Amino acid sequence: MRTIAIVLVAAFTLASCNFTYKMEKDDKGSIYRETSESGPGRNLKIEMTGEIYFNDNKTQITEISEDGYVEYRKGKVHIDIEPDDNKRAIVTITENGKTIAADSEKGMELLTEAIGHIAELLDKG
Repeated sequence: MRTIAIVLVAAFTLASCNFTYKMEKDDKGSIYRETSESGPGRNLKIEMTGEIYFNDNKTQITEISEDGYVEYRKGKVHIDIEPDDNKRAIVTITENGKTIAADSEKGMELLTEAIGHIAELLDKG
C-alpha cells in the first residue's frame, strides 16, 4: 500500500510540472533562447540573446556580445546580465527586491547556480 502511495505522489508531481523551450534566430543571425520550468517547489525562467562566453569551468560569464543579455528568474531571485562597453558582463542580482552584491558570498552562490542553468540552456543548441 505504501508503494502505491509513493508512486501516486511521484506521478502527480511529474504531471504537475511544466517545461518549455524556445529558440529563434533573427535576420541578423542573433539567437534568442527562452526556457521555463514550473512545478512544485520549482519556478525557473531564463531568457537570453546574443553570444555568451564562459571561463573554462563554466563558473563565470566572461563576455557577452553587445546585443546580448540574460534574464534569469528563479523564485524570488532575479539576475540580469548585460554587456558593458567592452563586452564584459555586468551582473545585477536581487532577491525579494533587495540588491545583492555579485561579489558577495551569497551573490556568488546564486550566480554559480544561475550560470549552471544558463550553460545547460546554451548546450541545447
